[in-house]
Amino acid sequence: MKCSEFRRVLLAFADLKAAMRVERCPPLEETLAILEIAPAKTVADLAKKAIRADGARQPSARLVPLWSLHSFLKTCAKPAVLKDLEILLHSLDTWSTEPTLTPALEQVQAAYAKPAKRSGAASKAKPDAQPPRPEVMQSYVRRLEAALGDDVGFRSELARLEADKDLSAKEIAGIAKAFTLAPAKSRPAALKAIKARHQNLMTSRAKSAATAGRIAG
Repeated sequence: MKCSEFRRVLLAFADLKAAMRVERCPPLEETLAILEIAPAKTVADLAKKAIRADGARQPSARLVPLWSLHSFLKTCAKPAVLKDLEILLHSLDTWSTEPTLTPALEQVQAAYAKPAKRSGAASKAKPDAQPPRPEVMQSYVRRLEAALGDDVGFRSELARLEADKDLSAKEIAGIAKAFTLAPAKSRPAALKAIKARHQNLMTSRAKSAATAGRIAG
């Protein structure tokens, strides 16, 4: 299974958590960011890159929520999904002594990084001609994911994104694709798609609340 496909599974779990008003799950957000680094690679390939060379694999308290997801998926998921989750979690368990999965993310980024092409004209290039900055894009995606379902917080993050003139059209399109799993051909289309995911969640919540009210009444 490709990382992009497996990330869709975790993203659906994140939406479910948000719809149920479950508290934030940093390990899930960090794992989504790691998977976004190489969407076309397989989870097994990425997991190899994420293993800490000097780290012994041992259960990590930080990954308990994702192991809980593993237990849940045993009841309904395809074997391929379950297998990829096990492979990835065993890999991330090697970072159990770290307070976050940031070192794992940085190691995977370095493993898949392409050598930058040097050119005398690079310093004169326009913003959209500059290569996308994965760390900046992932930071925006993490903040948007964290604010999803919080109307005030999400609008604030979206306003920050819209006001960032240093972001190229490619970067905003990349942020939108990572956040919505759908491609966007322009800056306005990307912003619209990002906003739409939040609005859809809020609409779903409102409908659920209305249905619950009718049942209670």
